[in-house]
Amino acid sequence: MGRMKKVGAVVLAAACMFSAAGCSKKKDEKKDNNDTKVTDKAKDDAKATEDSKDTEGGSESASVDNVRIPGKLYFINTDNADIQVMTKLALSGNQFGSSEFNSKAPSTEGIRSGFALNEWVEFYPEASADNGITVYVLEHREDQASYVTTQYGDQMPGFVTYVKLYHNVEEDPEGTWGSFYLNPDEWKPGYYDFVFTYEGKAFATMLTYFFAEGDLEGKTDAELEKIVKEI
Repeated sequence: MGRMKKVGAVVLAAACMFSAAGCSKKKDEKKDNNDTKVTDKAKDDAKATEDSKDTEGGSESASVDNVRIPGKLYFINTDNADIQVMTKLALSGNQFGSSEFNSKAPSTEGIRSGFALNEWVEFYPEASADNGITVYVLEHREDQASYVTTQYGDQMPGFVTYVKLYHNVEEDPEGTWGSFYLNPDEWKPGYYDFVFTYEGKAFATMLTYFFAEGDLEGKTDAELEKIVKEI
């Protein structure tokens, strides 16, 4: 009887050892699975971060991001060799603001972006070509990438108007390259896109806002600056 008790104790001890080993193995497997999940999540997070950086790095690319800041040029990243045909821009109006307000130096951001319907908008770009740039004015699109694939021309549907920019350096070195206005009888106040093209291809866009007639009446330069910044 004593011998049988000893054998039973040995068997019980062995069973406990195997059970403990099994539990330990399951814990290790669970830990390994958790580690794998954490590693995979870290990789996914890293990829998301890189994708975010790529998007942020292309913040001036109209083909990457639909978010637009009024008064900022967004250059489209394409294989177009003439992408730098225009590097900076200044815009002025003929109804509101002092000469100082309307004679800022060309830039890539902080460009005047608020105008009134029926106000002439004048273009003063810094460009490597004296002609060949055409600006298409369209009601704002959420899908900015569509501007990359659009075929531009006189017969293109959906545009409001267009302006062919031309600079006669000899006759008027400081003169405007072109101008236009939006007829308040045909168009409503709101956001409009300027799409800059060269040889039929878009190379830059800029978001603007057109106010109703009278909304900017009697405003000082400081008030106009504030209004434009709050667009």
